[in-house]
Parts: sequence; C-alpha cells; structure tokens
Amino acid sequence: MPIVELSGGRTAEELRPEQQEQYVKDFTGTQGNMLRVHPCRTIVMNAYLRVEKDIYNFKFRPDDVLVMTYPKCGTTWTQEIIWTMRNNPNLDHPNSNEPLLSKSPFLEADMLTFDLMQKLPFDKFLTDSLFSNFKTRCPDLSFQRGIHIQVAESQTEPRVLKTHLPFCCFKPGLIDTCQVVFVLRHPKDVVLSYQHHCRLIRGHGFEGTQDTFIKYFLDDLLVWGSYGNIVNEAMKMKSHPNMHLMYYEDMKADIGAELRRLNDFLGTKLTAKQLKNVEAQTSFGSMQKNDPLRMMSSVMCNAEIAEKDGAFVRHGQSGAWKGKLTQQQEEMIDHYIAQNFDDPEILSRYQ
Repeated sequence: MPIVELSGGRTAEELRPEQQEQYVKDFTGTQGNMLRVHPCRTIVMNAYLRVEKDIYNFKFRPDDVLVMTYPKCGTTWTQEIIWTMRNNPNLDHPNSNEPLLSKSPFLEADMLTFDLMQKLPFDKFLTDSLFSNFKTRCPDLSFQRGIHIQVAESQTEPRVLKTHLPFCCFKPGLIDTCQVVFVLRHPKDVVLSYQHHCRLIRGHGFEGTQDTFIKYFLDDLLVWGSYGNIVNEAMKMKSHPNMHLMYYEDMKADIGAELRRLNDFLGTKLTAKQLKNVEAQTSFGSMQKNDPLRMMSSVMCNAEIAEKDGAFVRHGQSGAWKGKLTQQQEEMIDHYIAQNFDDPEILSRYQ
C-alpha cells in the first residue's frame, strides 16, 4: 500500500483495497481512502493529511486543558463540565450557550468536516449550527487551513480542547506542557454508542449490522482505530501530575465526587455552591435539552435516524449495553478487553 510520510517520523498507510472497498459500502459517508497511522495504528480519514502537521505541531499552552478520549466515552459531557468549571461556575457567562465546537475546539475535526466544506460556499458552510460562531471567534478565518485549528489558535482565554487522537499523534512533551483529562468507559457501552453515532452522523453513514460494526471495532478499523492503544498509552502516564483519569461509570454513580476531584486537579477552587451549579448545568437533562454541539440542527445529522433511534445526547447511561448484545458478541468483546488492555486497573473494572 502507498506510504505517506508524516510529521515526527510517523507514516500513514492506506487500507488494503478490499478493506477500503468494503468500508465505503458499510460507511457510506466515507470520502477518500482511509489511512492507518504508524506506529500508533490510529485510523484516520484522508482529509487528516491536510492538517496533520498543524495537529502534530500544535502549540499547547500551560493553561490549556486537553480532554482526550476514545469516541463515545463521555467526551462532550466532560468538555462541558470543564468549560463550565473554568468559565461559568456562577452560571452568568453571557456566551454560555455558544456551540461547543467554537468554545471548546476539536483539534482534528477538520478531517470530518472538510468534505462538507468543499460542497458549499465557505460563508454558507459557516452558517451551519455547528460552526455558526467560528467567524466571531476568528474574524480572519480562512478555508485554506484547518478551520478548527484556527479557532483553537485564536482563543485568548484558558482553553478547553478536545481530541480522540493518542499522545503519539502530537509532538512529544504535551503532557509536560498542559493538563490532560482522559476519560474511559466500558468497551461494551462504547461500541454500541459509537454504532449509533456512526449511523447518526452523515460523514460516517454506517448502514451495516451490529455484528458488522462490532467486527470493525474488534479489528481496530473504526475511525480513530484501537480503543486499547489509546488507553494503554494514556495509562503509562497516569501518575504524571498533569494527567487526570476519569471513568464514565464513576461520573454516573457520583458526579459530585468526580467534580470535587476535578476541582482539586484543575485548581479551580470552586465552592460547594458553584460545584452544584456545574452539576445542574451539565446534567443529562440539561445537556439533552441544550444540545451543546448543536448537532441536531446541523446538516451533518441524519434527522431520520435521530427520530427513530435517538439524538446525539441519547441515553447517558452506564451499562446500557446489557440486554443489547448477543452472548457471542459479549464474549468477543470480553476477549478483546483481555487481549488489548494492559493496565490491571482497567482489567479489574471491565473484565
């Protein structure tokens, strides 16, 4: 397969022709050849090549907080929590309802939105609900560079950033520069939530069966690749003072306790009343009502799927997989957990 040289001595390799052919049948929103980045084996869309240098060389600041997760581990919830703790603990911020993509930029999102941007005049593209505040944030925004990167660079306040990429997709030293909040979730919940996500978002357009989707997950072929790899890399840094681990299950069981832990880690020094404000502002009901990403009014969302199977913020449950997987599917994911997660803390929770 053709090899593409990337920043930092990494390479990217196209999927095999037969894999790519099947991929575009199952994921009808796929544009261009899918790539596997080495050595981390992360799967990315072809448009990643347009922004990989800017991502790898992104200039993190000491007051940044980077939310790093595998998809569907509670990322949006965590972003909203941290942004509210740092910017709106008294619930009086005038722009608290700003779409999440502009107030908490998603560093590699250009690989997801590039195709839509090519189909529309740039000004019209920016009227979509997801991007409606980009020009306000970044008046000199240009279509010639990654727009999500530009919005992140334009922010002058302490930033809350997001990525689904592992550490190895960034220049070494990230963890020594800024704080990282890494969120984990049970793989069985992840795979079912990710399946819904890939059916809901037109840029994925998944139309296969649950068996098919689970096989992509187990073979590390979904966008962003292996859940095990990103977790294992992060767990090697869990004792670093700039690393904070959170588990979705703990957040659902006792969000108050998790907010207090975050308060200590971030150094936000919020009062008990302010933490209660954050809890209310970021509750499941509030998140579902407010739709922080504005995904449900975006052209990127498949309204028919949303009507039938649920919105972007859907269940917000821990253990929602129970009763929704066959015995064989459960056993296959159990085997994946045993083979792909190295840290005893993970295995004790999810085996």
